Amino acid sequence: MGVLISVESLEKAVAKIDNLDDDSLEKLSETYTNQQPELIGYILSSGIEYENDTLMELLIYYYMIFTEAVMQQGLSLQPINDEMIDAFQEEYLEVMEEYMNEENFEVIDSFCNQNVLLYFLMQELEMEDEDGEKIDEETGSLLFMVGIALISIIDRNIREL
Repeated sequence: MGVLISVESLEKAVAKIDNLDDDSLEKLSETYTNQQPELIGYILSSGIEYENDTLMELLIYYYMIFTEAVMQQGLSLQPINDEMIDAFQEEYLEVMEEYMNEENFEVIDSFCNQNVLLYFLMQELEMEDEDGEKIDEETGSLLFMVGIALISIIDRNIREL
């Protein structure tokens, strides 16, 4: 079992990301994207496939939040390459199939192993934004599925500085 991201680290990450101005947010996004280009390509492929710009924006946002939470915890992510993603993908698809067949959330919970990040994502799917809007059902379902993959891959690749 790896290092668990704390609520405190997640809260610091959310506060930091949500309080950046547009220029600073763009710079940080570019930095984090350049650190993990294969991972970004992997998570954004679903937004591209479904031609869902909202999903792509949300995936970048949560990638930044989760990456920043890792940093706030005093940890880092090892570089994630396509071979690692391919190896992960097989297990991920099996877990998602089991979850869909059995509707047992414990399968997801143990696969992700980062309950703070997972429950944060789950809450976000249910919350309204500042305009009182909720994520539409299709985008929410896709964000849930890709978010699980993102959290799980991050969990498997956390390392101490």
